[in-house]
Amino acid sequence: MIVDAQTFLDVLGRGAKRDENPGMDRWNNELSWLFNAPPSEIRIKLNDQIHKELLQQGGAGLIAQQGAFIDAYRQSGKIVVDRGAVPFFASGRIAVYQQVHAALAATGNLGKGDLPIAADGITNRLRIISHDKRFIDGMEKALRNGAVKAVLKAWGLPADRDRIFIQPTRSAL
Repeated sequence: MIVDAQTFLDVLGRGAKRDENPGMDRWNNELSWLFNAPPSEIRIKLNDQIHKELLQQGGAGLIAQQGAFIDAYRQSGKIVVDRGAVPFFASGRIAVYQQVHAALAATGNLGKGDLPIAADGITNRLRIISHDKRFIDGMEKALRNGAVKAVLKAWGLPADRDRIFIQPTRSAL
């Protein structure tokens, strides 16, 4: 699984959505399952772009808390941090990633930060955990593009929103 920065912030009880929906950004059953399932069952990939976003959100105390949270899960093997400029790939998959990335980029529907996450998730067939409406809507629009459809079909990759995203509900406990 790939988890976006907003979901991590929700798990930590922070983030922009907290002001919009007080009490709505807490652990729920889906997020509890995601973070508490053993690493042998599910692992979370933390792309460098998301890691940087998390470590730039808030003051020094909050940044330290977020860093400690991630480090604890890294030590247990639950979170894998990808610090490379390009996401982890099995041998021979870089060309696929580049084609997917280029096709998605050409649509102009995804933000600069979301684009590598989307291309990585699709190429590696990793579900993306997000409730970022702009990201999901942008992906949905991009998936309607003929060039994107052709690349995904050529490589047998998921081509619909529900096979790419898992959207956790935003319910308070």
